[in-house]
Amino acid sequence: MISKTIAGAGLIVLCVLSPVHGGAQLALDGKPTAEIVVDAEAHPAVAFAAEELQLWIREISGAALPIVHAPGVATQRIRLGVVGSSTVLGRIPNRFPADVAKLQGNDGYAVRTVGA
Repeated sequence: MISKTIAGAGLIVLCVLSPVHGGAQLALDGKPTAEIVVDAEAHPAVAFAAEELQLWIREISGAALPIVHAPGVATQRIRLGVVGSSTVLGRIPNRFPADVAKLQGNDGYAVRTVGA
């Protein structure tokens, strides 16, 4: 399983989990194979990020990834949330404490792959 985590703006974390070796398949033949997971009461910046991500993946692939509040049946999940207050992130921030600490209060991101 591949796990990619991107933290941006010091607060927002994005995680893609994928059983696909070497990458994450988000769509196939114009149909989504992934979903975007955000908290039901997501921070406005997180909700906007989810909508923008959905828009651009649709523009690129033709597939509209669903935005959900709990993991569903998709084989891949992109999780967006605010570190310290998001339930959809679970323990993801704990796996990369140095990245989370370094990004606090600034714009930036970190990409990590586990299990490739």
